[in-house]
Amino acid sequence: MDVDWITVALLVVIVWIIVFLQPKEPDVHPLILHSQSVISRIRYPDESATYRSNQTPHGQPLLSGLSISRAYEQPKDGDMRDILKLFAQNEKKATIGCVRGNDVEYYGNARFIAEVNKFASTIVELVPGASKIAIALPNNYENLVASFGSAVAGLTVVLPPANTSDYTETVAQTVKQTSADILITSAGVIPSSALEACASMKAVIVVEATHDVSFTSMTSTRPIKSWSDFLSAPSSTDVSASQFNAKSPAMICLSPQPSGELLETEISHSELIAAVGAQMAILPRGKKISPEDRTGILLPLSNAYARVMTYAAMASGSSIILTTSTTSEVPLGALSPGKPTIIVASSTSVQSMADDLRYLTGKTARNSIQFRGALNILRKGRMPFANEFFMHKVKVSEGLRLVYCPFAPGSNTLLAADLSAIRGMFGCSVIVALTLPRIATPITQTHIQDYRDDDGGALETAAGAPLPCLECKVVDVGEHGLTSEDAKGPSGELYVRGPGVQSGGKEDGWCRTGVMARWNTDGTLRVLHVV
Repeated sequence: MDVDWITVALLVVIVWIIVFLQPKEPDVHPLILHSQSVISRIRYPDESATYRSNQTPHGQPLLSGLSISRAYEQPKDGDMRDILKLFAQNEKKATIGCVRGNDVEYYGNARFIAEVNKFASTIVELVPGASKIAIALPNNYENLVASFGSAVAGLTVVLPPANTSDYTETVAQTVKQTSADILITSAGVIPSSALEACASMKAVIVVEATHDVSFTSMTSTRPIKSWSDFLSAPSSTDVSASQFNAKSPAMICLSPQPSGELLETEISHSELIAAVGAQMAILPRGKKISPEDRTGILLPLSNAYARVMTYAAMASGSSIILTTSTTSEVPLGALSPGKPTIIVASSTSVQSMADDLRYLTGKTARNSIQFRGALNILRKGRMPFANEFFMHKVKVSEGLRLVYCPFAPGSNTLLAADLSAIRGMFGCSVIVALTLPRIATPITQTHIQDYRDDDGGALETAAGAPLPCLECKVVDVGEHGLTSEDAKGPSGELYVRGPGVQSGGKEDGWCRTGVMARWNTDGTLRVLHVV
């Protein structure tokens, strides 16, 4: 029998690479994963001790902002203008890219800053005295310009929910309910009849698909301007010295309820900046978002978590990659033309990707062996190399190193095995964040180097540790049989407080979440159910 020595040599080289080039030690010391929170030494009756991030132990102040340091000055929290300044510092690399099919349209850093300032000065002249501006746009460049421009001008941004069956009615209902003064929307989204029913609205800005679109068919008693005409209009108002009230609302997020109503959540400037600062600080050195990254946003920008992650990436100097999407059910491969290194995606998108990987690994024995080998490396605490074959099959670009996935109690439940499949085949970390609609910041999130899947159970087994901008505790709930004396770990209703959280009107600052949870022995939170 002839022996193909070339094939044999290649197999030997592959085995050598797998065995000898993979690092032997875990990526992070096991003791770090077994002590992910700082627990207070005292507690009150009928509740657990207070849990904090390891970065802000008890006795130190919670993180309240960007911690911008200057020589001989105390670090300050900053505001939206400081995020712009930090983004502008990476002038050579930082861009905003919009994926349209297989093409990406890039907008330079300098152009973005200039158009934000132009927007801010023009908007205050268009409607003097305006306080609220509704932004009903997909994830695009104009959305970010309008968002930062409105913040610089001192306007509160109103964000209609994206995932609704009748978006036109939702936008109209949003404007009426919040009494927004200005509406920015895409061409063809809102008919003239719907505009007339919004009594508070004083002006409309329409983002046209091309500069040749005519708006003669849109008639209204209120001014209607195209985006290009609005930005080219002369303006002389200087808004650079405008004062920020940290307690005033930065944005109002609306979420649909089963009854058909829209639930309003006001997020102040201080809460937003604390949430952004926490995301910039939480990752360990060498893993932080950097100017070398390209952060892709798959979640709609009407989502508070998507906003926080976008602003955190920009403040870190990262480029931003967007898709013109108004839904959270977008595959990770939709951003591939922009070659993102970081992706912020919904649990639905992550679940879909995991299903595709599971299908591929079961097609052939070779795929199955590769998959099991990667999982074995993960269980030893090491991240395997990315599998280019699988990444090509599911249309995910090479270089992906991190996926953020928000998890809301009661929504789609990911399995730990799903996250292991993505880590193993893509060679990238997955961070899952526990989020609630009425709180700007995630409450907890998993450690970037925590690859444990335990028994492959539901994601609630590892919701992560608190962020540095808040502290958490659980309070006994007798009717649910949950007590802080539980042998499995302190259990009860989750309460949170800190700079990134609304106080809910309570003097002590604690905010009820309605989430029933249990603290694990490693300082991470386990979500049980929601009431």
